Amino acid sequence: MKQEVKRDDRGNKPRREKRKELSLGPLPVAKINTAFEMELPAGDVVFSAGAQVHAERRHPKEFLLCLPYLSGIVTDPLYIGDDHKNPGIELISRVVAADSMVLVAINLDRDEQGR
Repeated sequence: MKQEVKRDDRGNKPRREKRKELSLGPLPVAKINTAFEMELPAGDVVFSAGAQVHAERRHPKEFLLCLPYLSGIVTDPLYIGDDHKNPGIELISRVVAADSMVLVAINLDRDEQGR
């Protein structure tokens, strides 16, 4: 069965709201540097619009439920892991509202603003 797309009074499809990058707070560099014997400089973590689309497509049921907790997971993770496949790390914590552990994958490439 084909689902009908709702249109506005002019017959146009509604536009999707453009996603904006979200600041998730400072990367816990002291914990990361201790865990991995690294010397990462301080910087904020940004949840890019593209990463949000990716996360929502991969986890459509959990995305909106977990979104409010991502900043807390980033700034104070329960566990820090190494993502051996990509140039990044994994920050993991429990989200009681989702009754689940949540993994936030962090790419360690800095942008022009030092984030």
